[in-house]
Amino acid sequence: MNTKDILIDLVENKGVQITFIARKSGITRTYIHEYISGNKNWGKKTTKKFLDFYEATYK
Repeated sequence: MNTKDILIDLVENKGVQITFIARKSGITRTYIHEYISGNKNWGKKTTKKFLDFYEATYK
């Protein structure tokens, strides 16, 4: 799964709130919303922050 699919799965299928993801990962809520809607792409640093959060929290 790519990063966007993981994020959408957490938010839409598992009911994880974007506020929780933002607080724990250090990525702003607005940036997460923009990424999900397709208006922005994440760079390497933001992707790494999210994947580190995901690995620590859900794996």
